[in-house]
Amino acid sequence: MISKREGFVETLVGGIVLLLALGFIVYSVKTTNLNKELSNSNFVLYANFTSVQGVNLGSEVLLAGVKVGTVTNIELDKESFQAKTTLSLFEDYKLPEDTEAVISTEGLLGGNYISLNVGGSDIVLNHGEELLYTQSSTSILNLLSKFTSQ
Repeated sequence: MISKREGFVETLVGGIVLLLALGFIVYSVKTTNLNKELSNSNFVLYANFTSVQGVNLGSEVLLAGVKVGTVTNIELDKESFQAKTTLSLFEDYKLPEDTEAVISTEGLLGGNYISLNVGGSDIVLNHGEELLYTQSSTSILNLLSKFTSQ
């Protein structure tokens, strides 16, 4: 049988472990962008691409090499036969209306991400608007096959 003293020590140790676990969770949420990604107050933009090969839900959206958002939806526009991509930015960065969305690759075998190239317009994009200038991904296999067929 466990004495009251041993039961108290076990409860105390369990409480300390629980506090440490809770502290670790709070630390990890604060040091990553997880708290921004879970927020419902994201700034949403749309972009249409002829091909989003390699881009998946959760792919990064970068501005000047800094992660500013993620891809939250990809669907086929049945009228234009383009991939309509939803970009959720962490906040309104006051992007000019002539900002370009480019699908880029992380190295030779890396994953794809969407890079935002800022334009020079004085008019800024509003929540829910569409990026007019896009550049789709280029397949390395397609480039190699064109090169070898010549």
